[in-house]
Amino acid sequence: MVIMISGASGGIGKATAELLAKKGYSVYGLSRKPAEIEGCKHICCDVTDPVSCEAAAKEVFEKEGRIDVVINNAGMGISGAFETTEAADVKRIFDVNLFGMVNLTRAAIPYLKKTKGKIISTSSVGGVCPLAFQSFYSATKVGVDALTYCLRMELKPFGVTATAVLPGDIKTGFTAARKKNVSEPADYNGRIKRSIEKQEQSEINGMPPSAVAKVMAKAVKAKNPKPRYTVGFLYQLAAWASERVPKRFREWILYNIYAK
Repeated sequence: MVIMISGASGGIGKATAELLAKKGYSVYGLSRKPAEIEGCKHICCDVTDPVSCEAAAKEVFEKEGRIDVVINNAGMGISGAFETTEAADVKRIFDVNLFGMVNLTRAAIPYLKKTKGKIISTSSVGGVCPLAFQSFYSATKVGVDALTYCLRMELKPFGVTATAVLPGDIKTGFTAARKKNVSEPADYNGRIKRSIEKQEQSEINGMPPSAVAKVMAKAVKAKNPKPRYTVGFLYQLAAWASERVPKRFREWILYNIYAK
């Protein structure tokens, strides 16, 4: 089985690529800069560039003669108030998190049709439970979820499946790399700073990336992957409850934890 995974130079992507390689799959790790990924081949690819994605998929196919799985994992984070986040930062996070998925998936689909392959995308519990001061990140993950469901229906006749994997708080370099909008208008009364500190502390105390890698491997191996896999029991419970409790009650809980 031949697998392409974006965002493979660190964190969840690297852990997933290395685990899949250990399981005997032929894994191609994609990232903007060269990276050492144990047991994997590397291709430089910028997911925000459709041409770069097409070239990467073509290279894998020419070397292997097939592509069985594409894992959309490249991502970034920004935090801060909706009101004060720079337009350039908003565009960048959508380009990477959402359009990056679009570009690489489009490049891979013609090859996946040949193998009745799989599309697996890293989403987030933040897409099911959007958080204050993480509005744009949450919005990109809502988009990933929606596209995943649409792809499942569109590609079903070709035998191609699509799956979203939803991590919660994970201890990786993602926390330090997140771009923080430190500008806080006085009328927010320190709420932004408090919220970001809580969220980052949860990530620092979060699960290791290997926990997500194991779920990714489960989705890769599955004959008929589920539409969504949530990582960790507490996050499974949160995602389940979020879709069943009254929306005002969910808002009250999240407001009091992360926005008050």
